[in-house]
Amino acid sequence: MRELQTYLSTGLAPSAIEHLLSTMGGHSHRGDGGALLHEFETPDGRLLDQDTSGHWSGILDGRRPDAAILTAAGRANIDGQPVQGSLLQFLLDEVAVLQPQRVLLCHHDDWLPGFSVPTDMAPIREAFDGLATELLEADYLEPVRLL
Repeated sequence: MRELQTYLSTGLAPSAIEHLLSTMGGHSHRGDGGALLHEFETPDGRLLDQDTSGHWSGILDGRRPDAAILTAAGRANIDGQPVQGSLLQFLLDEVAVLQPQRVLLCHHDDWLPGFSVPTDMAPIREAFDGLATELLEADYLEPVRLL
């Protein structure tokens, strides 16, 4: 824990520290910085972007994005309650509801070493092999065409 505290206080950019402090409990009316779900309509199609492994019941129903950026990290939740199953099954359930042509995962890598852990991509790749939805993967700053 001491290593994490040292890293968070010395290894992060000032803007990252400011963000972490501003989203701590008591600093935000929701206490967590807020989970976001965006749907963008473009001339090339619809893109859904989800920044957390969770959602409220019904919010995904009827949405049919052409591509989706879905979070694959941590313990998923529905209606604020932890999912009693695997992150992989949670992702597959979301893909079944959304039916996008393409999915790009986010937050699945070791984005903050010492604090985060990478998600094992092998079972996710294997599960997507049998789906009509294409799983896209990209390295940091690698351009990827979603639509």
